[in-house]
Amino acid sequence: MNKDVPVEVYKNIFAMFGYRGVKTEQTPDMRKFQEDMASQEYTIISGTRDIEVNSADGVEIKNIGVVVVQFNENSLKGLKTPAFKKVLQDTTKTLDKGNHELITVTEQPLNTHLRKAVREFTRDARYHIENYSYHKFIIEFPKHELMDKHEIIPSAELDKLLFTLKTQKSKLPKILSHDTAIVWIGARSGQVVRIHRTSETAGTAIMYRVVK
Repeated sequence: MNKDVPVEVYKNIFAMFGYRGVKTEQTPDMRKFQEDMASQEYTIISGTRDIEVNSADGVEIKNIGVVVVQFNENSLKGLKTPAFKKVLQDTTKTLDKGNHELITVTEQPLNTHLRKAVREFTRDARYHIENYSYHKFIIEFPKHELMDKHEIIPSAELDKLLFTLKTQKSKLPKILSHDTAIVWIGARSGQVVRIHRTSETAGTAIMYRVVK
């Protein structure tokens, strides 16, 4: 792997924070990044963002923590399940009692054993866990000319939109939660996204998809 790839991934994780609406006091620190990767084989980037959650009183806005653990490019070659679980355990121990998005970023997709270890953490309702490989952050995808603009529809607008479209959310076409555009904006399963699709012949067309 090109030695610059982990650095670009690191920088683009900060860029992804902007699209997800994550606020962070951190800035890309190349010296700390290199030290972390050399000494512990991973680095942590964190912040907070507002998301919509369902409650007994309807939909409310909740501020949650966002924590990204980026592993170095060789970590999975020798990373065993106990060591991987320890990284997650050590990371979650530093978090407060609130809800968090915990995102792991590795050079290659997680193997079966590591995915099983991650699933154990999903049993704790406080954690929404996502796992991605480097290729999701190799460039700033939303800026790519072939990437259509995607945006999450707020719940407050959804009923009116569905009425206008004369349809139901369950009947909208699906888009997968691991689609690159969805990863970058942080849409979750069940949310509806608006897609601005542009072509030379048809101009801009608006489409809607529900995240699966």
